[in-house]
Amino acid sequence: MINITFPELTDLPREAACLTLRPPSWNDRTRPSLIEQIGIGKAEPRDLGLWTVYEADDRMVELYNASDSFRLDVRRRDELDGAGDNDLDEQVVERLATDWAERFAPRGAAMTLRSITSHEVLVATEPRTDPRRYVTGAQANFSFEVDGVPLLGSGAKLAVTVTPGLEVSGAYRFWRNRTAGPTATLMSADEAFSRFAASRLFANLDGSARATVTAARWGYLCIPPTESQRIARPVMELRGVLETEINPRYEFVVYANLATKISAEGRNKRVIDTLPTLITV
Repeated sequence: MINITFPELTDLPREAACLTLRPPSWNDRTRPSLIEQIGIGKAEPRDLGLWTVYEADDRMVELYNASDSFRLDVRRRDELDGAGDNDLDEQVVERLATDWAERFAPRGAAMTLRSITSHEVLVATEPRTDPRRYVTGAQANFSFEVDGVPLLGSGAKLAVTVTPGLEVSGAYRFWRNRTAGPTATLMSADEAFSRFAASRLFANLDGSARATVTAARWGYLCIPPTESQRIARPVMELRGVLETEINPRYEFVVYANLATKISAEGRNKRVIDTLPTLITV
């Protein structure tokens, strides 16, 4: 039996409302409005299936057809233009990124800056020499909360990239508009931990393996913005490290479904029973 260490989780409620997610709001009014805000002006849209793309001379915007998400890419003639050895000033990056993010942040959600990461390029000018590190920008990463509950996964976040010249060179907002949905009955933290320990992640591991869950929190799982999603369910996010003889350090992030029962208002006021499963994304 593998030895797993879990943290304490005390804020897990017995019930929580799911989030009913609305279809994308893109139409002949909202698309041109966003494109104008971003600075592209008039451009002919190209429907590429998962995205609708607008292009100008120096920038491109992808609107995600399955969600209210978009990605901006500003083309640079030379990625190393203005690049240097030192990281950008984080306070300056935070101010510029926050100013930009607040223009496009979704309504009804709290936005929090989670981290700032440097973009770098390694360049070697001669064979068998150590490459030189060039910092080409910094990315500010934001997360969202609804009524104090975090939105988890890759489908609800925002990021802004700033160049050494202190210009925005890229950004994305992954989002779905939502309303309150049916109420879910949640399992206890101990039961969720037990089901996680019995999952396939630890199948065929012997007692020499060790796992430590370094952080656990509950929230609503938002799947990638290229996919359609009708409801966001309560899940537990578990982050940790698995140690085995073959792989001494394997970092994992998994999402475990917490709902044991979801009540749905329908024609027959039916009740949907769900089997809690491990969701890896």
